[in-house]
Amino acid sequence: MQFIAPPADNRMPSVLPLLGVSLLPALLVLAMVCFSLNREKETIRLPTSMQPRPPMIRETPTITMQLSRQGIVTLGGQPIVGGTLTAAWQRELAALRLLGFEPAQATVILCADREVPTNKVQRLIEKAQEAGFTRCVLRQGPKP
Repeated sequence: MQFIAPPADNRMPSVLPLLGVSLLPALLVLAMVCFSLNREKETIRLPTSMQPRPPMIRETPTITMQLSRQGIVTLGGQPIVGGTLTAAWQRELAALRLLGFEPAQATVILCADREVPTNKVQRLIEKAQEAGFTRCVLRQGPKP
């Protein structure tokens, strides 16, 4: 017996590859929907505690001091002019004591422009230490 191929114009294209390609995205979407429905059914177990309220955490106060490129010192949002820096530190010290803090508990954040000479920054830190503030943090000041 000899096999003879049918004429080229009578051939039927195979439907199976077309069916597979069209059903694959539908199956992927169905699988994604099933996985997302399972996540919605999950429950969250919150920890139980015997404490009647959360513990009190005492925050440390911060005092922000800025030193601009022009040499303008700002302490607590108020510009300091001339030799009134010591008086400004005394005001900050009094305000801290009214709130129940000591100056050693406060953190002084000094934001200085990168163009400011180092000796000016050091003098400001020394003035803060003379007033009793021992923790100082240096940060780069805001860009002009």
